[in-house]
Amino acid sequence: MDFHQIVDQLNQSFFFYTNNTGVHTPPLSARGLYIGFKSYGEALAMDYEGGTWRKTLKASGWTDWVQLETSEGAQKKVDAHTKQTDIHVTKAEKDTWNAGQLFKITADNGTQKINLTSGSFYDSLKDVGSVTFYGTNAVTDNPSNTSLRGMQLVGQPGIGNGYAVDVKGNAWWFYYNSNQTAINWYPIESIAGAQSKVDAHAIDSSIHISPIERDKWNGGQLAKLTKDDGKRTRLESGSDILALGSGFYYGMGAQLKNNPVENDNSFFNYDVIESESGRKSILAWRSYDNNVWIATVHTDGVFKGWKRLFTEEEFNKMTWYDLTLINGHKAGARNPQYAVWGNQVFTRGEVVPPDFDSIFAVLPSEAHPSTQKSMAAPLFGTTGITKYYAEPTGELRINGKYAKIEGNITGISIDNNFTL
Repeated sequence: MDFHQIVDQLNQSFFFYTNNTGVHTPPLSARGLYIGFKSYGEALAMDYEGGTWRKTLKASGWTDWVQLETSEGAQKKVDAHTKQTDIHVTKAEKDTWNAGQLFKITADNGTQKINLTSGSFYDSLKDVGSVTFYGTNAVTDNPSNTSLRGMQLVGQPGIGNGYAVDVKGNAWWFYYNSNQTAINWYPIESIAGAQSKVDAHAIDSSIHISPIERDKWNGGQLAKLTKDDGKRTRLESGSDILALGSGFYYGMGAQLKNNPVENDNSFFNYDVIESESGRKSILAWRSYDNNVWIATVHTDGVFKGWKRLFTEEEFNKMTWYDLTLINGHKAGARNPQYAVWGNQVFTRGEVVPPDFDSIFAVLPSEAHPSTQKSMAAPLFGTTGITKYYAEPTGELRINGKYAKIEGNITGISIDNNFTL
């Protein structure tokens, strides 16, 4: 793995393990913690030999991994330094240091600065920066059943990590982030403890996997359809849906090329399956309303366009709207209405006309037929019919009548339909 790329992709704090074959990783196999984001942060790791390492991401870029010194090594350097009798610093250097960091990490006598016999480590450490601390087993978030001493390292207020050891020699490292309200404690294994676990595993002579299983896995699907956690892959802004390989994806429609609906800020899910010769089948559905589109890319990359699928509910749904009557026409026992369903326009209700040669309503533009439509409309009150026309302008009119007893006419039925 490339440690720098993982930090850039995740853009958050995370734990990691790596062996010595990784890129930009510690020289030896190690476990550790990265704290920060892809623009800045700090990585701490402990290798299998017990050595600790540090690496920093700043505005100028990454530093190399630096091994932190042991107590023995540090003492040797101190002993060598004490033999130096020359003047170590100048006045200018002293002035610089006197104006430097004044926050105390320890008490004046070198012991821990924070001493707790109650309360919590989190409340005492979350806003104080780098500091040493001590707490008894009465501290509510003490991971040990005895007293414990440690040191906190921080990157910024509200974010911390560090190490602690209790009086029995048990060690922990810890961290907390700005969106958390408690410390996360993790035991640190000693060299002896780790070796005992390895020894216990080494004497287990059972076969962990069979050759058949190994051959089966090695011959399995090698192309990843999802992220390693099994979730869909988030598409970056500007991604072309038609250029995607087989897999499961999601993204904001307005940020993507060739989305089924242009400039749609909704989130869409995409399932893509490739075949040979550039062919693809693509399924896309909008999360918030579950509308679904299908598309194919045919031989040599020819896109056949998006087609929206209609559900049984949509197929059976018909929305009726009231017609506005004009030219003196009135509504009878049933209010005149219209509905558009596919390429059909339906009307229903009863119209009471002032005469039998006039326009009684005008349909909106989406309901205009391409040519004149003529229908028969029954009369109410007596046996008879009239002609019922729908014009390309949307005008609805009646013309003429044939009635057994004209004086008994009470209205006209417009229960009918025509094609657009």
